[in-house]
Amino acid sequence: MAINRVIRYVLAASSPAVEAAMFEYATYIRAELPDCHWSMFRDPATAGTYIALIRCTTSDGDTRLRTCAGTTAFEATLAPYLASPPDDTQCDLVTSTDLAPRRREPAGRRRPPNRRPR
Repeated sequence: MAINRVIRYVLAASSPAVEAAMFEYATYIRAELPDCHWSMFRDPATAGTYIALIRCTTSDGDTRLRTCAGTTAFEATLAPYLASPPDDTQCDLVTSTDLAPRRREPAGRRRPPNRRPR
């Protein structure tokens, strides 16, 4: 079962090193953890607030993400800039556009092809 997490980071001070670390971490996850997806968003209304959306297809993937060297390095880079500890919340998927039912024709019936008028 997929694991979905939201992590909120609030920085006391910003630095080019912080966003550079975010890009490096995303690159690391893409290369090393194919069963995990990580996206970081900046809150434009609140300076220094970032939100990470994480989806791991397996619980093993989530465990590897939490304990890998890339995560340790990323957290160490962010630590001096944090105003408070990150707020890490695991979430259960309720619904998604990916899960929306598709219209299907009843079995045995086909729609006629669209034809251009002559």
